[in-house]
Amino acid sequence: MKIAGRKLTGTTTFAMVVAGFAAALGGIDYLRDGASNAYVDRVATAEHLEPKDDMKATYEGRLVWVSGTPTGSNSVRDIDFNIELPVLRLERHSEIFQWQEDSRKHRRYSVHWFAHGIDSRDFRQEEGHENTGSIAYPDSSAEPTSYQIGPARLDRSYVDQMEVVKVPVTKEIYASLPDKIRAAYALSSEGTLVPGDDGHVRELKIGDNRTRFEGVYPNLVTVVGQYTNGTIVPVDIDGALVDVLRNESTTLENIVADMRATTHSWTVILGVLSAALLGLGLVLLGLDFARAEIELPPARFGR
Repeated sequence: MKIAGRKLTGTTTFAMVVAGFAAALGGIDYLRDGASNAYVDRVATAEHLEPKDDMKATYEGRLVWVSGTPTGSNSVRDIDFNIELPVLRLERHSEIFQWQEDSRKHRRYSVHWFAHGIDSRDFRQEEGHENTGSIAYPDSSAEPTSYQIGPARLDRSYVDQMEVVKVPVTKEIYASLPDKIRAAYALSSEGTLVPGDDGHVRELKIGDNRTRFEGVYPNLVTVVGQYTNGTIVPVDIDGALVDVLRNESTTLENIVADMRATTHSWTVILGVLSAALLGLGLVLLGLDFARAEIELPPARFGR
């Protein structure tokens, strides 16, 4: 490549690519910033949901926000284990103790807990590493028929955003388990049900099961969404989903302020990165130009 009679190298091409990328990044940041601000501006129009004589006439189809502790329409119960808890969702996770084959050149075998059974028939050396058993109580999830927050029902997608935490099996819960469960499981110090004999932890063997529980506990949250037929639901606005949930009791003003701060931070980061790349491209171009050989046109003599 020649510029002003100087023969430039591949560095120039690279520098131009870097500069072009910087320009593209700046354009993307400009578009993203505009879309983000439009989204936040829309969220800022949400109305505070309060009890009214005619909720439908007042709020139907509008963006609303409300703080409160979600509740379920009915209790949550694991039928198999007869566990009933005041949670918004109760999840059961079971694992099975199995052989595992290391598929590298020198096959090695080890035992671990798995969420599903391992077929040992595919092992190179199945003898002595046979997997047996199955998961007696597969994973399951129990939740109420519906959720309520303040004067409205709450779409389950908001509960999906709430933190899932370990639900330890206590001595009281263990004592209430069906007889056949207590005969096959013992209670570990971590609150997990592990293989046991009449309540006593025993040595592990292939095919053993263990079971643990997780759940979503009710806690104060603030949500933003659309009021539709008595329920706060996520809504798509110009391709952006409004389904805001904050794990605290706060105000719409604070939520909007946090959103604007986040948008501004990304704008600064992308702007600095774009400027740095553009500067790098120009520096590389300048260095290559300064080092380039000057090629003069051949001299001509005579007419």
